[in-house]
Amino acid sequence: MGHDSLKIDLSYSSSILEDFLRTMSTLQGEFGRRSLKAAPSPTAVGECSGSSSCV
Repeated sequence: MGHDSLKIDLSYSSSILEDFLRTMSTLQGEFGRRSLKAAPSPTAVGECSGSSSCV
């Protein structure tokens, strides 16, 4: 029983990985730019930030 059907063309896989990494880098850069543009809103006294409740 042969395993020829399990072989993967590495040049094809490599190009997919390169595209994925390029896209992730673009998204990371865009996220960083948008994060810098968004001014942090001050939290009111007695108000909790995040989704957890205050204790």
